[in-house]
Amino acid sequence: MAKQEKELIVKTKNKVGALAEITKVLAKAKVNLKALNAYEQGDQAIFYLVPNNIMVATQKLKELGCEVTEEDVVATEIADRVGALAEVANKLATAGVDIKHIYVTASGKEALVVIATKDNAKALEVLA
Repeated sequence: MAKQEKELIVKTKNKVGALAEITKVLAKAKVNLKALNAYEQGDQAIFYLVPNNIMVATQKLKELGCEVTEEDVVATEIADRVGALAEVANKLATAGVDIKHIYVTASGKEALVVIATKDNAKALEVLA
């Protein structure tokens, strides 16, 4: 079942240990990460995080000196099997939902799909 979640987009200086700093600060604050995607863009490290406590995560990351913005996303659990993501992608494409970004984290028999779209309400309806 799909549900709306909040995602943090975190920007910081791209350096060795950036991931360690961010995850250490969040762990000390008892913030659990449901999903994470990270990449470099020039001299910046960019993290997409879905934390269990958006307010605490935002506060701690800003205290660390990170630029933090919040975005609504759709999260859905799917079976961790061949073709499961293709089914989700096909449903969204058929409904005309434009995907801005997507990332998946899998563990065991299930995978969590995090999707930012240009119409999250429609994505939620399609994936219900």
